[in-house]
Amino acid sequence: MRIFLTGSTGYVGSAVARAFVAAGHQVTGLLRSGRGAGALAALGITSVEGDLTRPESLRRQLAGHDVVVHIAFDYSVSLAEGVRRDLIVADEMLDAAEKARHPQHVVYTASCYVAGGTAERPLTETSAVAPGAAGAERQPVEKEVVTAGGAVVRPGMVYGLAGGAVSELFVLGRTAGFVPYAGDGENHWAMVHVTDLAALYLRVAEQRLAGPFNAIDGVPITNRRVAELIAAATGAQAVSELQPAARIRWGDFAATLMRDVFADAPRSREKGWAPRVRSFEGAVATGEAFTRG
Repeated sequence: MRIFLTGSTGYVGSAVARAFVAAGHQVTGLLRSGRGAGALAALGITSVEGDLTRPESLRRQLAGHDVVVHIAFDYSVSLAEGVRRDLIVADEMLDAAEKARHPQHVVYTASCYVAGGTAERPLTETSAVAPGAAGAERQPVEKEVVTAGGAVVRPGMVYGLAGGAVSELFVLGRTAGFVPYAGDGENHWAMVHVTDLAALYLRVAEQRLAGPFNAIDGVPITNRRVAELIAAATGAQAVSELQPAARIRWGDFAATLMRDVFADAPRSREKGWAPRVRSFEGAVATGEAFTRG
């Protein structure tokens, strides 16, 4: 298949790109500028320049692809503004897919990091989410994509390889001697290894699956336990950090790190996806939780 991928040089996007290439697919990666083209070429990925703030300019580049996978998100602006821009991009991609000469499948990236679930009743792909629930900001975009016959991949807290927030905790442990967690650290994280997340994107694209698909390992773990495991692995100490300090360290992402999340992925499992890395604790024990870049 011919795959058009946004976010191809990012943490998650690069892992997804490698998974598609390894499976024998032709990947076109969108770049904001020529920077990164050499790295993509080394992986066998064709690069094109484009501007997601002007999504109408992508029409010509989207043509001829079988699947459009949208992973990029603008974190340089407020969450509300990022979602507004993302909705415009998704609209353009869906319209281009509808008018394409051959069937084109759109795969959008959201998040299953939504408040509202409990240990007894975790949020699944079909759970109703309360309006305004923390983490549900992208639901209007999700609804448009699913209504149009596309797919939505909803990752949990992504870890593994080098990149993302969890790897920053490993780096802090090794360089600063401490690994922070917010408050009492008893809020739960829903986690997924980045290679397992990439495997779900691959399955959704190859089978042209429609609807929402959560990507989590199904083993909830507290923020404090994550810090303790990383501290033990790096010879550091796990330390509580006041919530204002956490917000200074992580910015807007602090709210996500402090969210209590219980989620499950039954639709993903029904389609044959199963995480190879079964839990974060197991990944730390095997050395798969973080690989120095």
